[in-house]
Amino acid sequence: WFDASIVWDSLAGYAALEQKLDRFADSLIRKREFLGVYKGKGLDPGKGSFSFRYYLGSMERTLSGDEIAGCFSRFIQFLQAEGLALR
Repeated sequence: WFDASIVWDSLAGYAALEQKLDRFADSLIRKREFLGVYKGKGLDPGKGSFSFRYYLGSMERTLSGDEIAGCFSRFIQFLQAEGLALR
């Protein structure tokens, strides 16, 4: 698994962020879980840090470190393409 905290416009709402994240498709992703939101020091006004945990897995084998790193790299590329940033 890996955790990701994404900076998002709080006024746009959680549902809009979920819709964006739903577009990330990777065969290793098994589940996404919302962990919480932080608003405050270190973030611009109106922004929140929305944290998610992504669970990875394969029904055929144990994942290698390279496979996990590759999935995370694809996730970062997706975020950049969507104009999103990690905190």
